[in-house]
Amino acid sequence: MNQTRVVGALLAVIALVGTLTACSTRAPADFVILYYKAGAGDNREFQECIEPGHAGSYPVDDEVFPLPVSLRTWNIAVQGGDTDRPITSGSKPAPVNGPDGRPTGQTQPGPEVLIWATADF
Repeated sequence: MNQTRVVGALLAVIALVGTLTACSTRAPADFVILYYKAGAGDNREFQECIEPGHAGSYPVDDEVFPLPVSLRTWNIAVQGGDTDRPITSGSKPAPVNGPDGRPTGQTQPGPEVLIWATADF
């Protein structure tokens, strides 16, 4: 009987600690968390920036976006970059002319272009 009370009290303490620690968003040491209110009627408003190793609000119906702070650049290069796969994008669509040389109101896709870039954070 006494052992049952001890086990029950231990489970209650574990549940309490788990509940209290779950009521916040904690940023890992190498991340910053951007916290946005995004619940019903909040219109996705920026709430706070949670610094590495610190705790912020608990995201009930909200959104958090973790961003690494250890990454300083992202290079998309043919050789020696972080990736060798370029961003593929279409160029501006061109109008289509009919046999009489007048625009038909339709467009045709422009040629695809490969984009190599460097982003510095």
